Amino acid sequence: MNIPTDRVSEWREKAQQAYEETRRLAPDHPMVLLLGAGIGLGRDDYWLEKERVLQQVHADWDAAFFMGMDWDMYYGTFLILSGRAREAVVILERARQKHPLAFGIAFALASAYDYSGNIQAYREELERAATLPNAPQSVIAPFALYDALVDNNLQAIHSLAEEVGGVINREMGPLAGNKPALRVALKRAWSDPANRTVIDSIWIAEWFVYAGEPELALEALNTIVDAYPYSSAKIWTYTEAGMTHRPLWWSPMREVRRLPGFKDLVRKLGLAGYWRKSGNWGDFCRPVGEEDFECS
Repeated sequence: MNIPTDRVSEWREKAQQAYEETRRLAPDHPMVLLLGAGIGLGRDDYWLEKERVLQQVHADWDAAFFMGMDWDMYYGTFLILSGRAREAVVILERARQKHPLAFGIAFALASAYDYSGNIQAYREELERAATLPNAPQSVIAPFALYDALVDNNLQAIHSLAEEVGGVINREMGPLAGNKPALRVALKRAWSDPANRTVIDSIWIAEWFVYAGEPELALEALNTIVDAYPYSSAKIWTYTEAGMTHRPLWWSPMREVRRLPGFKDLVRKLGLAGYWRKSGNWGDFCRPVGEEDFECS
């Protein structure tokens, strides 16, 4: 969803009012505690507080679905977003065992398999997800296009780019087999401010990686983070972090993660400080001495 910039302040105020009323009515509710966790803190401590409160509410979490997910689903998603995909696999497999027909868990688990490098399991889980009741085509098709780009399956790329839609995918899909022409078209599209919305920037970042332009993909990722409301660290939801954090760990982003500028990006997101303070460096970055780190 593209955010109308002229409505952001209004929506923030309404969201804050709704949250304050909810906190008055149910101050100890798990979601109230989670939504409030970290507000007003620096970005590093923000993530630490989110995880601390997640652990705190675990015992009180309803065994049934709560807002469409149980605790394993919620914490597994947190692990994915913070770059701890292998840990997420264990948690989300447990969630799948409890709720085998939940497509949200299936898609989250497929992502965790992909980010942790188990491509076979990723594809099997994605195929299973597509057969589940009410599995949304709006989610299935982008996953399939992503998979086709990873596999360089030109026939699938051509058809899925059209199916997923959007100006960027429709323009780039037919050029997938001609990398020089694709790079020219991508750079032209990226130079147009109209294409720097959150969703378009995500697809452009992915297409840049596919085209062999990791530096420009990193530039697009930075644009997403700078443009999205999450960048203020005031109100946090999985929808927002799914836009700003999830693309960082896609398997094709490995060349992006090796760039020096990637470290600046994860510092900006508060992840670098969270990793160092918690010791939970995850799958993609590791400390180098007391001050520096490297990613792959």
